[in-house]
Amino acid sequence: MSSSQSLLLKLPPENLQTILSFVTLSELMNLGQTSVLNLQMIQLAHHLCYFPEEDSFSSSNSNSRPDLRSSMITISNNRRSSASDLRRSLPNIHNLDAFSSHNFGRNMIHHRSDLSMTKIAHMLNKFHYLRTLVLYKMDHVGDRFLGVLNAAPCKRYLTHIEFHDLNIGNIHTNQQNHTTAQLVLPTDRLQYVELDGVLFCDYQSVIQPFLLSKVLKILKLIGCRLLKDVHVRDLMEKQLPPYNSNSQLHTLCLEECSRLSAPFIVSETIHTLSLAKCQLIQNLHYIKCKSLIHADLSRCSMLSNESIHGFVKFHEKTLETLNLNNCGSISRIDFVQEHVLRKEKLESLESRQGDQEEARMNWICTVPAKLTELDLSLCTGLEFVRIVAPSLKFLNLGMCLKMKHLHLQLPEVESLDLSILNIESLSIEAPNLVFLNLSGCSKLKSIDKFTCPNIETLDICGTDLSGKDFNLGKKFRGLKCGGDISDLEKITSNLENFPA
Repeated sequence: MSSSQSLLLKLPPENLQTILSFVTLSELMNLGQTSVLNLQMIQLAHHLCYFPEEDSFSSSNSNSRPDLRSSMITISNNRRSSASDLRRSLPNIHNLDAFSSHNFGRNMIHHRSDLSMTKIAHMLNKFHYLRTLVLYKMDHVGDRFLGVLNAAPCKRYLTHIEFHDLNIGNIHTNQQNHTTAQLVLPTDRLQYVELDGVLFCDYQSVIQPFLLSKVLKILKLIGCRLLKDVHVRDLMEKQLPPYNSNSQLHTLCLEECSRLSAPFIVSETIHTLSLAKCQLIQNLHYIKCKSLIHADLSRCSMLSNESIHGFVKFHEKTLETLNLNNCGSISRIDFVQEHVLRKEKLESLESRQGDQEEARMNWICTVPAKLTELDLSLCTGLEFVRIVAPSLKFLNLGMCLKMKHLHLQLPEVESLDLSILNIESLSIEAPNLVFLNLSGCSKLKSIDKFTCPNIETLDICGTDLSGKDFNLGKKFRGLKCGGDISDLEKITSNLENFPA
């Protein structure tokens, strides 16, 4: 007997390490009728991957599945396992990834969903110690799934839940079809929750029960169209005293939540925050995460200059990566020290005889000391960039089409993407720069200043530039050039007319 097999024999039932792969739902439900199981066993893992039955699957796509008959299951020794052996092990399965296909006629939907719901309920009742539940493509199941999960014995052991494209919490026109059952989950187990593509989840009956866990670490709500600012405030209050005095939430993703405009997110523990594709967000004033390291605000097309600068100002001591890709309303990025802005503002006011006090109220001076990555690509309204960030290593300004002049002093930057810009003048001082992309800058005819002694790779495809326009050092290795400038100009013109 191998060491792994002897280890399995010593483990208690709730820790029995078993993996069953390529199991059809039909095979799983018919365990009682089989004497020898046509399954494959891989030891030392807690994972069951199940694919649903499909009437035509075995005949038309027989070559796409492994030959299950060639490998018999072994649970704790070398003998062939019977159905009773597997039935005893089913409660000990810890992880379940479930996929469902609903490629069937419209007239069969109701019957098929009833059948699937019965089988899912039967399956979940078998797994007493299930820790991880991941469900994909089950949008024909409907709200009744909540009741099944409520009754499942594994509910009290679940630590990881992912529901993808599940039609739960849907708002039905027929109120008789809408669930009134309240999902109840333990508050001391669940650590990871992801609801992805569940478009019309009702917050009160579907989402909120997952947030009551006091050990929740990762929360991802993606594409929840009914999620509002008031719900996010309630969400965060569940992670604050007096309800939770020791919150462990460190990752929060609220992506494609189209009703959010000014979310309230206050936390001492969150270090990763994503509000990507929340296109109505305008105000970031209520976001204050003292441990924030990674922030994704990409495709938040209504964010203003003041909102971005205020956000960075509050998190300037901790923020390391910031994604502002495709934020079309941003026109200016000015991360500099206060005295620089003060001098410029006063000079400007003196020349215009403006109100100095009014201008001071609009100053937002920030230097993100730990910022290493900044993505400003496709910010089609961006006209001015000035960044003093002593730790910045990666900067992407690709396809910011309104910029005409660019002067950068970046002491630590290693990678710089300036592709497909309409800039006419360029100055770069970056002693540690290794990679520079200027491809598609068809209007750039020369370089005003280029101080980059460590440059190794330079891309000038689609420009009139040549290697002679750059002061290339001894470490330089490769030059990419060539391309039809007229084609690139057409692409640039199309991008300028493309809505943000």
